[in-house]
Amino acid sequence: MDTTSVRLIRVDDAIHFAEYTACRVDYLPSKKYRVVKPNAFDPSLLHRRGPWFEDEVRVTFILAPHVHAELLAFLIAPGQLYLEFTLPTNRDLPGQPDYLVLQLPVICSALPPLSDDHREYTAETSATFISRYSTPPDAIDWDTYEIPDGLEEIFP
Repeated sequence: MDTTSVRLIRVDDAIHFAEYTACRVDYLPSKKYRVVKPNAFDPSLLHRRGPWFEDEVRVTFILAPHVHAELLAFLIAPGQLYLEFTLPTNRDLPGQPDYLVLQLPVICSALPPLSDDHREYTAETSATFISRYSTPPDAIDWDTYEIPDGLEEIFP
C-alpha cells in the first residue's frame, strides 16, 4: 500500500495539529443499523431501520524514535480527536479526482504499543481509530472553525 500523510487534529480549549508524512492507512468502513428485525411471515427478509456508520481506520506511522513519545502524548491528551487522510478513488470514472480527503471524528481504540524490554521505539508503530456517525461528516475548515461552548475542559 502507498504511503500517505495523516493529520491528527485535537480540539479542546484550542486547536492542535500533528502531521505525519509517511503513513499507511487501512480504511474499513461499515454500515450498521439500530433495528434489524426479521419479517414475521418470511424470516429470511430483514427489516432494517436507523442506519449508522462505524468505520475502523488502522494507521501505521513511520516515525523517527523521538517522535514516538510525541504521538503517544497527542493521542492520550483530552479533547475531541479528528483524523484527516487521503484515500485513492476509482480512477476509471471520468471527472473523478484521483484522491479523496477524508476527515473523521475518531476515538483511539488501540494506542501505539511500547516495547517493555528497553523502551526502544521501532521505526513503525500503529494505532487503531474508530469513527461513529449517522450522516457522513463534512470537511471542517480549521482556519475559520470556532470551538463550540461546552467543549472546553476546565482544570483546577
